[in-house]
Amino acid sequence: MRTFKRLCIAVLTIFLILAAVLNIVMLQNRKYADGGYRVEAKRLADEIAETGSYDLADYPHLTGVYTGDDLYKSDEHYVIIEANGTLYRVEYSLGNDDSLLIAANCILGVLFLLLCGVFAYIWHNVIQPFGSLNDVPQELARGNLAVPIPEQKSRFFGKFTWGVNLLREKIEDDRKKEISMQRDKKLLLLSLSHDIKTPLSAIKLNAKALAKGIYSDEEKRRSAAESINARADEIERFVSEITRAASEDFMSFEVTQGEAFLSHIITKIHARYAPQLGISGTEFVIHKYDDCILSCDADRLAECLQNLIENAIKYGDGRRI
Repeated sequence: MRTFKRLCIAVLTIFLILAAVLNIVMLQNRKYADGGYRVEAKRLADEIAETGSYDLADYPHLTGVYTGDDLYKSDEHYVIIEANGTLYRVEYSLGNDDSLLIAANCILGVLFLLLCGVFAYIWHNVIQPFGSLNDVPQELARGNLAVPIPEQKSRFFGKFTWGVNLLREKIEDDRKKEISMQRDKKLLLLSLSHDIKTPLSAIKLNAKALAKGIYSDEEKRRSAAESINARADEIERFVSEITRAASEDFMSFEVTQGEAFLSHIITKIHARYAPQLGISGTEFVIHKYDDCILSCDADRLAECLQNLIENAIKYGDGRRI
């Protein structure tokens, strides 16, 4: 935000400097006449020399002709001419019009206000809304899912804010599911570990009895062996339940069946990986395909394609995907 303020100040300062330079140049040019008065003064001198009279209406740049005692009494722009041995003071106007300078400054003023308006619009609709979201990713990464996300009606960040809210809700739901799953898993493990102790104790007792030869009768030894086998089956069943419980969180994800155009999924994949692969120098080719409607979960299908491309990036030769 500070960088944007500095940028605005720098741009406006440069604009004002350029406007001042333009005004200085235009004011300097006003000091110089266009030279038309010199031509008219020469024509006037020739007319006086030939006819002894003159008509100022024929000379638009000249404003007055004086001689005698008034020859050098003037604060206006003038030039001295000679006709028939007599000196004349010919006053003239430079012919400069302030309308051009005024028009140029009006245009510069409008541009300056327009530039200020654009900067104010960007500040109000882009910089400030984005600044209010700066801390949201960090708070989400720290696990603070209660971080307030201000609603934005701006068309620039309205959809982005909505997406961040969806992300927060998804993280919160996943956390609740994980906590519930971990709790259920721990309860299951505690229950199974307690249940395993009973058949395990029976196995140990029968094994010790067989090892010490307590059972002299063949029938009792067979019964003890069968008891060990039955208890082992119980333990195996408990281990299967533990394995199943441990794999449930890995396999549990929701699939929402729907319909999506293939081009929509391919476009998302291209937009995601084309710039990255272009920077790394890897050729990313999507061959021509017939667009069709797929019966699928578009998000899961995109994840599958992303996994394939990620593996190609990690383990490929880096030349072509």
